[in-house]
Amino acid sequence: MGAPFVLDHVFVFARPGGPEATALAALELTDGGGKTHLGQGTANRCFFFQNAFLELIWVHDEQEARSAAIATTGLWERSQYRQTGACPFGICLRAAGPENSAPPFETWGYRPPYVPTGSEIPVAVAASFAEPLLFLQRPRTSEGPAAAPARESENHANGIRAIRKMHITLTDGATLTPAVREVERLGIVTFTQGPEPLMELVFDEATQGRTADLRPDLPLLLRW
Repeated sequence: MGAPFVLDHVFVFARPGGPEATALAALELTDGGGKTHLGQGTANRCFFFQNAFLELIWVHDEQEARSAAIATTGLWERSQYRQTGACPFGICLRAAGPENSAPPFETWGYRPPYVPTGSEIPVAVAASFAEPLLFLQRPRTSEGPAAAPARESENHANGIRAIRKMHITLTDGATLTPAVREVERLGIVTFTQGPEPLMELVFDEATQGRTADLRPDLPLLLRW
């Protein structure tokens, strides 16, 4: 039996406007477009793969991002990670089987203005903003699922198809809570600690032997 939850997408905080998307496009990755998260104060650009997607996210409205309804997620602190020491990453999981599968970790209900009334996003209870924001794809509603990306946005000129491995470096001293350890146990990500945050994504078993290090602009390392 496979894992009850699999990777849906990951995010990493970028600079306002997401200029780092240009560097990803230069690697022959297809830009899948973006949107503004109503009332959350953030916007994004997304790069879709066959099994998951990579989201560049940034704060475009500080007042919204720091409002009472949003502040518990630490999105503002995460966007300012170089100054605050917060973790700039997020990991979203989706159920691999029936959508009523019990969450793999303790959660609280996040209700940003952009989700339908009566709906919520299950977010892991965290010890601090020094660990990634862990959350689950929100349950389907009677309004239907979110629009799927166009199939052509999953086609990349560099031949990349799917995210196969993910490794995250958390800053020294970050607490590894039960939720973080459970995501690691599921085989979705491995964690270590180091002087600065870094997300490493491995595509297709890295058969091409190529590497792209986007630091210092983005704490992201790609291998394919």
